[in-house]
Amino acid sequence: MVFYRMKAEKIMILWQKSQLLMLLKKEVIFFNSLAHNREQVVTVHVNAQNVQVVDGNGAEVQSQTDAFWVIKNRMAPEEFLVSFVVDVPALGSATYLLKRTTKGSKSYGKVTIYNTEAENVPEQSPFTIKTEQEKDFTVENSFLKAEFSGNTGFLKSVTTKDDGKQHKTEVSFVSYGISHGKEKSGAYLFLPDGPAKTINYMSPTIRITRGPIMSEVVVYHQYTEHHVRILSSPGTDGSAIDIYNLVDISSTGGNIETAMRINTDIQNTDREFFVDLNGFQMIKHKKLDKIPLQANFYPMPSMAFIEDDSYRFSVLSGQSLGMASLEVGQIEIMMDRRLNQDDNRGLGQPVHDNKVTPNRFALLFEKRLKPRPKEKITGFPSLQAHLTSLQLIQPLFVIPKNSDTESIPLLPNFKPMQKTLPCEIHLLNFRSLRYSEDDTSHGFKPRKDVAMLLHHLGFDCNFPNRGLKCDSSDGQISFLRLFKELTFKNTKETSLSLNYDQRDVKNGETMSLKPMEIYAYRTELQWMASTY
Repeated sequence: MVFYRMKAEKIMILWQKSQLLMLLKKEVIFFNSLAHNREQVVTVHVNAQNVQVVDGNGAEVQSQTDAFWVIKNRMAPEEFLVSFVVDVPALGSATYLLKRTTKGSKSYGKVTIYNTEAENVPEQSPFTIKTEQEKDFTVENSFLKAEFSGNTGFLKSVTTKDDGKQHKTEVSFVSYGISHGKEKSGAYLFLPDGPAKTINYMSPTIRITRGPIMSEVVVYHQYTEHHVRILSSPGTDGSAIDIYNLVDISSTGGNIETAMRINTDIQNTDREFFVDLNGFQMIKHKKLDKIPLQANFYPMPSMAFIEDDSYRFSVLSGQSLGMASLEVGQIEIMMDRRLNQDDNRGLGQPVHDNKVTPNRFALLFEKRLKPRPKEKITGFPSLQAHLTSLQLIQPLFVIPKNSDTESIPLLPNFKPMQKTLPCEIHLLNFRSLRYSEDDTSHGFKPRKDVAMLLHHLGFDCNFPNRGLKCDSSDGQISFLRLFKELTFKNTKETSLSLNYDQRDVKNGETMSLKPMEIYAYRTELQWMASTY
């Protein structure tokens, strides 16, 4: 989910949680860096209560207006959030117009607050705000329903609507202390004093927003501002649960390491789990009792999953963190650490430079179409998990039109690709090449040829795919008419370093890329007549 901030009449950008844009009538460009079309929910922060959203073709887009909260229970008097679905072409952009209207919004979010009262609510506020006390609640979209605890505000279960299955999904936050031995935890060492202890924080402030585009639960926990979003999107983000944590342990006494723990009903009775290696392949691990607790933690660059014969539970991460699966059906992800001593490994100081740390995740339950193999050596994400992860790691670029260029018309959309890449082919890099540093005759001019790196994602086809905006081709790809205005000339398959040519690629040739392989091509681009 893209989050952007706007305010009206002139543009003003403030880098805080999001960007603030001032608007009376403002065009906003959304750029997609992936080679697949994307349809997803974005949220824009504006200073207008009544905002109309129009796409590049002049059609009004359904939107949802929500209050903007300065603190946990206080509304900003003249700031609001507008959420809507954008459709952005592969490697292209789409322009949307946001403008003030005199009519009220068709959809205002409905707010429920637990354990406190809302403050600074304007008398003419269009928002319905009510208070509740310790009563379980649910939020849902067309794909899933999530149940939350009224005591803690944390997720309790997720029901997938296509099969009606309710999955236990208990979220909690835990903390580790430090070892009492001679060596203690520091910047490099993780030496806990035993199993983690649950951070109990009963009756926190809980704020629930429900609407046709986006529903959100925000819990103000002891060290964490915990956001859970359910998006009504036709894209892959509509099938996953979006989690956003703001962790701040800078005010603690130190010697604490915090983690988010998710307990599910997945019966991985052998305590096997899969975590990616550098975002490239999934590695199988097993929790071992004979080794220290800290030895069961592994790096998680982008995703991890556990599974049984019927279902798989995946955690997709927007940043690299440490994780473990210490019990059956459990995934635990480290959030932040604050330590009062040096660990004698070279840093020479404690870990006291803590800042407010944002972490993004997507939770995904998937039903297997076939039972898993008994002796499974390795694992692969589903195609839906791959694309959800790519969208999490490579969010849309959001570019407001500069006020100095208001007279310059923008294209309703920029669609450079004649056909998008198949779902399982990921464009790793597409860049111009430069001359050798020893060749000074060309200055900084790029060469005529470009490099293109393609990765054939290895995926498990025993899971359904929802929300995909592309087709699978079993690794078959052709460069013929790939782009609207560009053709490829003198294409060569090369080594990944681009130093060693391997073979010539014929014009119009259909190539078959092997799964889990990265291919590099060097080609010259030739312009054709404009087709826009």
